[in-house]
Amino acid sequence: MHIVLLTAVLLAGLAKSGVVADTHAVLDCRSDEEPRIIKGCTAVIEDRSISTGTRVTAHFRRGVAYEYERDYQKALADFDAVIRLAPVGAAFANRGHIYQQLGDKQRALAELDEAIKRDPKFLLAYQWRGELHYAARRFDRALADYDMAVGINPRYADTYWDRAQAHIALHDAKAAIADYSLLIDHEPKSTRGYISRAALLLDTGKPSEAIDDCTEALRIEPKYAGALALRGDAYAAQGNLKRAIADYTEAIALRPGWIVAYRNRAEAYQKGGDKARAIADYQTIVRLDPKNMSARFALRDLGVDISTEWEIAPKGKSMLDILK
Repeated sequence: MHIVLLTAVLLAGLAKSGVVADTHAVLDCRSDEEPRIIKGCTAVIEDRSISTGTRVTAHFRRGVAYEYERDYQKALADFDAVIRLAPVGAAFANRGHIYQQLGDKQRALAELDEAIKRDPKFLLAYQWRGELHYAARRFDRALADYDMAVGINPRYADTYWDRAQAHIALHDAKAAIADYSLLIDHEPKSTRGYISRAALLLDTGKPSEAIDDCTEALRIEPKYAGALALRGDAYAAQGNLKRAIADYTEAIALRPGWIVAYRNRAEAYQKGGDKARAIADYQTIVRLDPKNMSARFALRDLGVDISTEWEIAPKGKSMLDILK
């Protein structure tokens, strides 16, 4: 289930008091499946014999379930009910997160500020506020929030991912690589850390290490076209054009029509002196995207006449039609 349900543990103790007539409803309300949560928590809320603490918990869990199902107005109503009964930081944070999804960034920020004021140890409030700061290009403030989140729970992998993006925005590749490494430590079976670290390693002149990360990503997910293409870039950076072309070719087979892979393979063919195959790839790019001028100029540089109608133009189209 979505990570926002982690917030429910903050209210778990509230459910210990009170008597609920329908035991099945309680079990459903505490489940990990949104439809069961909504059904069970609704039954709990409708039971007039329950304690305030139990009612708060039921509203909270149902609100999170509604939020996950993108039924934001119902979710807001539940979090409003929680705040009326017990104004805990988690409810303000989840309400802020909903406003964030709805595009009301100013209101979202106010709610998250209130959540942190009420509960300075609530990790997701910092996480979500950091996302707001990042989206507004307040990268230093985003980084500060992510640092706070890591301090609260160093095992929460998503924070390392977000903090790495903030480091990149602040042009600190070394710190971003370190965060991707921490992400990998906590998610050894996930490809996102390996691929992101590989891209930065390649950008910072370490193609061999980038190849190792791409290879590990492919061990986890053998048909990952992006990992193949990135490894192809790393091989190309080493001058190993044969291996680069092999990876680009496999990436294209997995993802037909991917212009970036065709372009990179064309460049590798061109560097290796295989003019005919380079032309063929650039022509494919123009078939896929008739307005792709970089491919057309590459063809021109390879001696192909692009000044008039020619065989790669769509049937019945002239150059003027293509460039409109």
